[in-house]
Order: sequence, then C-alpha cells, then structure tokens
Amino acid sequence: MLERSRQAVRIILWISASLAISLLLYWRYVAALLQNIGEIVPGETQLYPIAGIVFVGAFILFRRGEIRRSLEKEAESRSEAKVRLAGLLLALTPALAYIVIPVDMDVSASVLAIVWFGVFAAINPRSSRILASYTVLYVAATLSPKIIYPVAGEPLADFASLIVGHVIRALGIPVLQFGRSFAFTSLNGEAVRFTISPDCSSISSITVFLLLCGLMHLDMKKRASATIMLAAAGTAALTLLNALRIVILLWVGYVGGDWTLWNVHGWLGYAIMIGFYALAAKIYLSLGEPKPATLQALKFKQT
Repeated sequence: MLERSRQAVRIILWISASLAISLLLYWRYVAALLQNIGEIVPGETQLYPIAGIVFVGAFILFRRGEIRRSLEKEAESRSEAKVRLAGLLLALTPALAYIVIPVDMDVSASVLAIVWFGVFAAINPRSSRILASYTVLYVAATLSPKIIYPVAGEPLADFASLIVGHVIRALGIPVLQFGRSFAFTSLNGEAVRFTISPDCSSISSITVFLLLCGLMHLDMKKRASATIMLAAAGTAALTLLNALRIVILLWVGYVGGDWTLWNVHGWLGYAIMIGFYALAAKIYLSLGEPKPATLQALKFKQT
C-alpha cells in the first residue's frame, strides 16, 4: 500500500510539474494545440498528431505493469543525476528556441511530448527508459510529414490521379480529367469538381501506420524482418487504398451529387484506415515469433 502511494505521488508530481512548465513556458503551443483540436473538421483536418497520441497512450498502458514495477524502484535511483539533468534539459531546451519554432499542430504536439517526457525523466529516471522509445517514435511520426510532403506529396498525388482516372473511366463515368482535377455531371444534373491535392496523398495515413508498426515491434519484440515486411507491404497497400477511397468518393458524387460526395468524404477515410490498422495488427500477430532473447522477458511480463 505504501509503495502504491509513492507511485501515485510520483505520477501526481510529474503531471503537476509538466502542466506548470507547459503553461508557464509553452503556453503558445498549448493554446495552438487546443485551438487546432477545437477547429477539427472531419475529412479535412490532418489528425495524425491526435491519432499518434491515442496509439502511443494505448501501448504505454499495455506496459503499465512494467512501469509500475519500475516506479517501485525509483527510490534506488538517487544517483542517476545524469538522467535527471538530461530530462531537465529536454524540458527546458525548446524554450530557448521559442520564437523560431512554429506553432503548427504537429510541432506543438511534438514539443509538448518532449517537455512532458523530459519532466518525467527528471523525476523518474529509471522508468523514463521505458518511455524513451515511445517518445522518439511519436515525435518522429508526428514531424515526418513536414519533411515528406514537400518531397513525395506531389508524386503520390499524381500516382493516385493516374489510378483514379483509369478506374473511373473503366466504371463508365463520363469524367473530364485535367491533371489531378476531375469534373463531371452527376446523375441528378449537378456539376461536380474534385482535385487530388498532396494532402490527399495518404502520407499522414502512412506515417500513422509506420508509428503503429514501431509500437507493435516495441511491445511484442518480434523479429525486425517481420516488422519491416509488414511496414513495406502496408505502405504500398495504403497508397492503393487511398486511390480506392477517391474512386469511391467520385462514384458517390456521380450518383448523389456534390453534397453527398463531401459528406461521405468526412468519414470514409477514417473508416478505411481504422479497418486497415486493425487488420495490420492482426496480421502482425501472426508474423514470426518474438526474438529468442526476449521470450523469457515476455513470459515474465504476461505473468
């Protein structure tokens, strides 16, 4: 009972200190994140920072027993001054570049994740080793679209347009295609226009999927070859699924008109991606066996 009380005190201290530092030093990022969450438009707003938080939080909860046991031993960590100092620096360093760091949703979420992890490491140096990989994965997955979109956004949008154009014409829909723009008249006589932008290129879905692969690898400790195989196959499948999603949207627009197209646009992508992620997780469970060196650790974890 005493140990649980000490764990609760450590968690409360971490949350309180993180909130205080966030509001005092990083209020601009907190405000930007809350504003972006409040302005979410289904089907239009990129939700990968929020999806990443949900995935990472869920996988951390899977290891709550291990974290709890680690917190019980934090009293023995008095000498880990280097880890505590590194955590404190992580929590305070972004403040030094406060003016130049943008306040986009993805950047704000990443900065706050680093700050909260830094505070956790300063208070709980032993347990922070468990959470370090999750923090790195989350920040990498959240910030990577900023790098990938300028490089691969246009080519992937072009690739999707090529596939969509061929499939739509094969379905017999009379469509005019101008590059990545499609125009047609729906069955109810309404003019419909649709353009495939880099935001429709499936990059955000791919980064969330790769984050999921990394999280499953950390949790299940399967062979790297199995994780890489799933990540490569899933990335290719997502580019094709994205094209299929657009084909469905254009067909819906042809049958029901412009309003119907955009109404379905608001939820179709989420339905497809959630189903895909669930299927990928199921497939990953059947791929290979955990690394031999980790079998005993996993048995201990399950007990």
